[in-house]
Amino acid sequence: MSTVLWRPEVNALTTPQSYTARCMPRGVVDYDGLAAEIARDNPIWDVGLIKSIIIARDNAVKWLLINGYK
Repeated sequence: MSTVLWRPEVNALTTPQSYTARCMPRGVVDYDGLAAEIARDNPIWDVGLIKSIIIARDNAVKWLLINGYK
């Protein structure tokens, strides 16, 4: 079972003092790591193909955002 890493953080704008939960990252996943995770669950797909699809999707999303789409 996965857990979320977090720590309490003081909210300096409130009186009396209050806190909020700040989520802490475990690490960073790059294109290779993401492609390997997807390939682990779908062994018939090649890691290189998955990586190229992820990069193509990101490029398409960037293009759409630059052109004013939400």
